[in-house]
Amino acid sequence: MRVIVALVASVLVVGLAVAAVVRVGAEAPPPPPATTMTTTTTPGDGRVAAEVVDFLPDYGGPGRVAVMGAVPVDPDDPTRAGHRPATPGVTYVAVTGLTGCRVPTHAELWRAGATVHARFTGGVDRPECFRAVTPFAQFAVDARALQGVTAVSDD
Repeated sequence: MRVIVALVASVLVVGLAVAAVVRVGAEAPPPPPATTMTTTTTPGDGRVAAEVVDFLPDYGGPGRVAVMGAVPVDPDDPTRAGHRPATPGVTYVAVTGLTGCRVPTHAELWRAGATVHARFTGGVDRPECFRAVTPFAQFAVDARALQGVTAVSDD
């Protein structure tokens, strides 16, 4: 009987020890140190506040245009600047695009990182479509809004 009592006592003690170990082991481990994940974007990504100073919805000029500078270009000859006076602190962005058969009614300037491009919006498709429509827009932009821009896309 003594052996049985000792065996029962040791089972009880072991049971308590196991329960204590299970209870301690069942607690959630401490959380890992907090990490901060950040996504960075170039300041100013999105639509750029710009005045449209020239807009030719069905441009017939000499090819594609994608140029940025302190002086506006002549839409009839983008290699020639100064068809209108420049404004200090303003950067001019002249760009063409492709809209398929749609003759657009509006132009907007957009920025993605270090690149700006025009979005030509509105309008309806022409019923006859012998050639793609190539609109032209020239924007006047506060030069500070284009800091860090290194490219103009005509896509």
